Amino acid sequence: VALGYMVRSLTSTYKTDVGLLESARRSWMVDAGPRLDVLLLVDCAGAASDEAQLRPPAELDAANPRLPRLHLRCFRLREDVSSADGEVTAVLNNFDKFGALVAVLLRDFPAKRWYVKLDTDTVLAFPNLLGFLSFLEWNVAEPKNAYFGDAGEKPERSNRPEDWAMYRVSRNSKDELMKRPGWRALVKEFLGHENKADAATITYAHGGLEGFSADALRKIGESDCVARVGALPCDRSKKKNCINKPEDATV
Repeated sequence: VALGYMVRSLTSTYKTDVGLLESARRSWMVDAGPRLDVLLLVDCAGAASDEAQLRPPAELDAANPRLPRLHLRCFRLREDVSSADGEVTAVLNNFDKFGALVAVLLRDFPAKRWYVKLDTDTVLAFPNLLGFLSFLEWNVAEPKNAYFGDAGEKPERSNRPEDWAMYRVSRNSKDELMKRPGWRALVKEFLGHENKADAATITYAHGGLEGFSADALRKIGESDCVARVGALPCDRSKKKNCINKPEDATV
């Protein structure tokens, strides 16, 4: 498994993800250990060299051999994110950064079978994720084009069309997935004992996460489809007209 983060500048005085990454390093990453490769695609801007902007802060304990290996790469921003307005513009159009994340994951970790992108505030139960992926590999003949994940919590009421794309499977879902016989059979098979299907879930993440089998991510990367979909023009005054812009919805 290779894991990718889209990270704000490590040297920003406006907003930073260092605190969230430090918390991950001190908590769930301890369970993951050095077998996990973690890519940090970091916002870089200005005249400073990439090397200077990619120097890991001491809080990340990057040299610790008992923690996942950190790989830092630069993403050169078009927007000035040193202000609230600039950051909002960047976030609402961050499909381009996600496209770059896909390209770097495939380039730097070509032999991985699974790739995961998660938000910096997501808590990952790595042993549970491995169990979930093992289930797919054992029970699905050569998993093809696998795409999985969690959209995080439903957002509060919002006037931003991007927020309306965020749904998650739950017992209150309109799709009523957890009431289907097939779902009940899957839970029973995986857990190996009786459980109510609307209460027994295979939990590996708390927060925003999306994962891909290697072939799925290669198709996304080789076709450059994230950039092509995200670049479609939209009108933010119209309902659900711009859900092709944020990275998760673009996929």
